[in-house]
Amino acid sequence: MPSLTSPILIVDKQGTLGVSLAQYTSKKTMTVLVSSQSITHKQIIPIDFTKKIPAIPDNSFSSIFIIYSGEKELLEALPAFSKKARENQAELIFVVSIFHYAKEIADRVLHLYPPARIVVVGDIFSEDMLSPQTPVSHLLWQAKEHGRVVLSNNGLELLFPVYRDDAIAAVAAACQSVASGETLAILPRHPVTQLSFCRELQKINPLLKIDFSKKKQFFPAYHFPQSALPEPSDLSWARSLHKLDLVFIPHQQNRKIQYKSSFLSSSVSKTRSPLWLAIPIFFFILALPFLLTLGAALTGGFFLKQTEQLVDQGKLSSALASAKAAQTSFALSDDTAQTVSAIVQIGGIGDQLAGFDGLIHTGHQLSDTSVELLSSFLAFQSLMGSTTGNSKQQYLDALDRFKLAITSMQTIQAEGTLPPIYKKELTKFQKPLSLVVNLLDVSPTLLGFDGAKTYLVLFQNNFELRPGGGFIGSYGLLTLNQGRMRDFTIHNVYDADGKLTSDVTPPFPLARYMGAPHWFLRDSNFDPDFPQSASQAASFLKLETGQNVDGVIGIDVSFLNSLLDVTGPISLPDYHQTLTKDNFYLLTQQHAENNFFPGSTQKQDFLRSAETALLMRIEQQHFSYQRLGEVLSQAIAEKHILFAFPDPIMQKLFSVNNLSGDITDTRLGAGDTVLDAMSVNDANIGQNKVNYYLKRAIAQEVTIAGDGEISEKVSITYANMSNKDKEFGGDYRAYVRLLTPEGASVTDVTIDGVSQKIYQAITNPSLYLAKSFKPPEGIEIEQSEEKGREVFGLPLTVLQGQTKTVSMSYTLQDRAKTSLPKWNYDLWVAKQPGTQSDSYTLTVFYPVDSKLFTSSVPVSDLGGKLLLDTNLAEDLMIDLTFVGR
Repeated sequence: MPSLTSPILIVDKQGTLGVSLAQYTSKKTMTVLVSSQSITHKQIIPIDFTKKIPAIPDNSFSSIFIIYSGEKELLEALPAFSKKARENQAELIFVVSIFHYAKEIADRVLHLYPPARIVVVGDIFSEDMLSPQTPVSHLLWQAKEHGRVVLSNNGLELLFPVYRDDAIAAVAAACQSVASGETLAILPRHPVTQLSFCRELQKINPLLKIDFSKKKQFFPAYHFPQSALPEPSDLSWARSLHKLDLVFIPHQQNRKIQYKSSFLSSSVSKTRSPLWLAIPIFFFILALPFLLTLGAALTGGFFLKQTEQLVDQGKLSSALASAKAAQTSFALSDDTAQTVSAIVQIGGIGDQLAGFDGLIHTGHQLSDTSVELLSSFLAFQSLMGSTTGNSKQQYLDALDRFKLAITSMQTIQAEGTLPPIYKKELTKFQKPLSLVVNLLDVSPTLLGFDGAKTYLVLFQNNFELRPGGGFIGSYGLLTLNQGRMRDFTIHNVYDADGKLTSDVTPPFPLARYMGAPHWFLRDSNFDPDFPQSASQAASFLKLETGQNVDGVIGIDVSFLNSLLDVTGPISLPDYHQTLTKDNFYLLTQQHAENNFFPGSTQKQDFLRSAETALLMRIEQQHFSYQRLGEVLSQAIAEKHILFAFPDPIMQKLFSVNNLSGDITDTRLGAGDTVLDAMSVNDANIGQNKVNYYLKRAIAQEVTIAGDGEISEKVSITYANMSNKDKEFGGDYRAYVRLLTPEGASVTDVTIDGVSQKIYQAITNPSLYLAKSFKPPEGIEIEQSEEKGREVFGLPLTVLQGQTKTVSMSYTLQDRAKTSLPKWNYDLWVAKQPGTQSDSYTLTVFYPVDSKLFTSSVPVSDLGGKLLLDTNLAEDLMIDLTFVGR
């Protein structure tokens, strides 16, 4: 805070922050404090504030701080303070806690005095604020006064602790760190749960007890503006906690300890009698609880590790028995840990063993969670093989156990105290479980407990890439009833297409560039939006076979390869071959294309044999369930598995969880944010499998001008590694589409650095099918809109052994809010279904009068230029926040 000549005025009726702030500012200049708290200081002029605001000295003030804690009279006096600030041309800082903040109040302050700063502070704590007034001070008060804290809602209520000294420094600096009319949030970077907060307290006092109550505790509502500028300094509440004296030692217990110490001292000093034999016995008795606790904890850890190994081997029943043994061991260790904590505290080595009981407690929680998870998995497994009983009720009971386990796991994560050895194990299950959690409530419907469900399974060959994932060479019909697979049949798509009697006009690119006169199921997934492609596929199936379906599942070759990586090689006795993840694609293509003739069933026969062998392997359970979960969740995240449903409510659930390849942008941008989106979508229209040999790299350049205008350039480099000796190779003939935000306009197209003349695509068949038709000498671009996205499409050919780069430059309709003190650029880069891990680089040029404040992904900041070099294995969400220099 710079040196000032004019006095500072601080108004704080309660004095919670005002007294400390006055002491802070008085080091630089004379301070007038209006408060109900009395203070004696030669640089502070106190003015008593009891029932109503007293008369303020008619001085000129450089800064006026108003600290609002819900007082009606302060709000009524705002016009007077605003007038005073205007007359003095003073800084007006309105400080309010998250418990009293309201947008209407902030708007009123800024309306009365637009240059004012709004400062929102978290839950303040300090040594002399231990009382039941706020959530944080209440916990500290319980710890200090009673040696125990009582939590509700499993301790998952959120806290926003801020140490008073940190808050004072940030408030005092608000004049320089916050622009006029801006809002500053003095909050921890991440909210903390009650339980995590109390675990930190246990590091200070290992004897602190944590109890849970079913009775709902009262928590005052908190509010803070989402657009507030975060306080950039390190507000380490955990480090500040250790400055407080929070150790609870009951007086009676102190006397007992002192008495025993005095007794031993006098006894030993008087004589060297046989009492000396009692000393080692005494220490052995003291050590016995520690040895028992340690032994039980080590045993629990052994069984917990064994549980993980058995799960990895697919031996769920044995894993459950091991988890129960771990549960019993940790329960014993947890029970005796309090005694050990008391002993080590008395012995003065509490700091060295402060985390000992926390480690045991975590092991106990993990073993409890493992028991619930494995019990539910075994119940699900038993249900699938059962043909009797109330299967729906059995499923719902197992589902309840599974939900309980998930809740327990979320509690463990919320504590944030997992040791590395436990954190590593838990991380393995995180991705698959998070996927399942989002679908728990609709799973009974999906699995046919409310009536049999039939799903269309599209086998998409992503080595002949199409917008929805790959060319549809085969399809399956999967029927689920009461949680069990009742039927699964595989069919050649050409058999179904041969039954189509109506004439369906194909999309323009198929008709013109591939020469398709009609549209069939095999080409139905031509829309970049998979739900739309799936709807078209279901319509074709109905037209061709009369079959209705309750949903569509798209899977590609990459997923089947990864599935074989889990199950291991599978023997196919009918073909005297062994199927592995390395030869699956080539063997399938050989059986599909070698000696092929119309009406041939060789492809579906081979796939049916592979399916039968795969299902048998799954039933034998000779694989890792953990690895299976990881592969499934990874395949879904990478869009090698996609789901779509005709039910709009079900579809929305899958879309918002990124399980459908939906191109709809569901993000909600704040007033300081511009939303950008980009994706590249290819369709192989060359009727070959050249994508097996194709490498694709995407580079995106974004230039944000000082006035907020955004111009971009997306370059796609294709390397066709095939040659005439490569099986299933050839030239890559593609229809390339670029998806951008709605309203974008293309300004330039280059191929290998050479600018092309741009023409609107000729989509009228009567024109391009005419014998006299000559395409324009340049690039034809088809422009369309779909689901709020602008879509630009063009044809491209990459010959065998060649590399080609096509670049499209365009400008966005929306502008970045660069005139604001803080502004955001939020980019969604969507991966195309069926693609592999394409190389992706992003370069962002930003205005010289701005600087990067935060980034959701690691980027290199070169000053005016950001760089990101990664792979597009799954969708990327890149959120960049800038502030003025």
